[in-house]
Amino acid sequence: MSSAQEAFVDGLRIAAGVGAAVLLATAVAAWFLLKGQKLEEGVEH
Repeated sequence: MSSAQEAFVDGLRIAAGVGAAVLLATAVAAWFLLKGQKLEEGVEH
């Protein structure tokens, strides 16, 4: 593999890892923010 291709693949791996971490952090934050909320009375769902 050429060095440019290795650098691209390494960068892609890092970007994928960071994206996964951000997605996980967002899911955890949403879970904590929405955990205690209740639906309003009379709302059809």
